[in-house]
Order: sequence, then C-alpha cells, then structure tokens
Amino acid sequence: MRKYLTLIIYLLLADNAIGQRGDTNLALTRFVYSYDLPKNSRVKLPAADFKSGSVQFTIAIFDANNDSVWNTPETDMVIVAPYKADTVYTHIGCQAALINWHKTVTVKAGNSFFRINCTKANAGKLLITQLMNDTAKPDAMLFNTIPDINVVLLSGKQDSLKNMLDRKKYTYVLFWGTWCQNCLESLNEMKKIYPTYNSSLNMISMDFSDTDTNKVRKLVEEKGYTWPQVISTEQVNEAFSQSGYPYGVLFAPNGRLVKQGMDVQQLDEFLRQYNPAH
Repeated sequence: MRKYLTLIIYLLLADNAIGQRGDTNLALTRFVYSYDLPKNSRVKLPAADFKSGSVQFTIAIFDANNDSVWNTPETDMVIVAPYKADTVYTHIGCQAALINWHKTVTVKAGNSFFRINCTKANAGKLLITQLMNDTAKPDAMLFNTIPDINVVLLSGKQDSLKNMLDRKKYTYVLFWGTWCQNCLESLNEMKKIYPTYNSSLNMISMDFSDTDTNKVRKLVEEKGYTWPQVISTEQVNEAFSQSGYPYGVLFAPNGRLVKQGMDVQQLDEFLRQYNPAH
C-alpha cells in the first residue's frame, strides 16, 4: 500500500513539473494610466514589465472597488498590455480579467501561457509561472503581430488581414460602430489626417455590432471614408484583444505590433515623427 502511495505522489509531482517551467517573482515598480476612464478621473495602476525569452508584456493590477486591496476575487483585475505600455484598458475584455478565487489569472501572450499569482499583490509582488499546458482557455490574451485570420469587407469581398498589410507602410486598425459617437468622431479625425500620411499609412476600419450593413455602407459613403472597411466579428475582436470603442492598433510595415489602444491623436503624433528612411 505504501509503495502505491509513493508512486501516486511521484506521478503527481512529475505531472506538476511537466505542466510548468518555473516561477518568476515580479515587483510592481512602476505605474500605468487607465485609458478608458474619463481624463479627469483616470487613475494610476501599479504595474511591471515582464520578459521571458522572446515573450514580453506589461502587467497591471486594478483595484476596481477602490478598497486598497489589490487582489479581491471576482472584483479586482489583472490587465496585460504591450511591453512597457503607459496606458491600459480597465474593463473586462480580452486584455483584462477578473482575479479568481485562487487569486490567479491565466494569460496567453503570443503562443505562450502564463499563470499570474496575485496572492502578494498588496505587497507589490506577483508570481509568474510559464505553463506548458495550453489546452485551457486563457483569462486574458495579448498578441505581438497582426492576426493571421480571414475577414469579410463591407463590399462582401473576403481577404486575410496579413494580405491587407502594406509592407512599405504602417497599418492602423480602428474598431468602431455606428452606435458609438466617439467612434464617429475618431473616423472624422482620421479622414482629416489620412491624406497627409497616405504615403506612409495603411488604414483599415473594423465595424462591429451593426446588423444593418446597408446602413453602415451608406454612412461610409456619405462621410467619404475611402479606406478599406471590414465587418468585425467576435473572432476578430478576440484575435485583436479588443476592448472598448473606439479602439486603435498600430502595426509596423513588417506586421509587428507597435501599440494597442492608440487613438487618432496619438497616431497623428507618431506619424509626425515617422521617417521612411528608418
């Protein structure tokens, strides 16, 4: 009997060793700002930058109920963002997840999976474990290149996002909806600056949650939005770690992610400094 118990314990320990690749203690040593709250109520969130091999991202903790406890289950959040991000989205979406009753969150970054343990978050510390088992659905996701998925354009044509890249230009993807006033304002701003940066910018709009495509088509034609218009889906939103509207993502000419959560004003500032020679 003792022999069998020893064997069972050994197998459990071995399975645990196979399922993870070691722990990293991470200190929350800097701050990021919430992006989606009004400017006059934006808050600083404790954050840290994590790097493991080719995978890198920023982790932030949001005390959602403002009780100075940073790991309340089913209330407080873990948010992942591109490496060294200065702003994050603070509502539940692909990039933000509620801390569970084990005080952990599972994150997928690229093709790698990590468990973020928030037990010591109140002391400004996180425990990061890289997982080898990728069968479980992650609580939050982050990507590093433009998603390789097929989409349907407003015209009815099908195409792949990678095929829509222009290898000589930056690509800016903007998620919007006719029901979102801020989105329409962003599209109007985009219309103003687009001719200025046409030689260095490839623009794609992603309309979501509009069931009447004729209404969308009419609005696009009336407003004079001349760049490609894509009908987004839940699959597309998830692939982009999309959260909030309007929501902009910028990619380099080679398809690498430059920044998530970039609004049109930030895009304008970025392109002003862009030098094609670089």
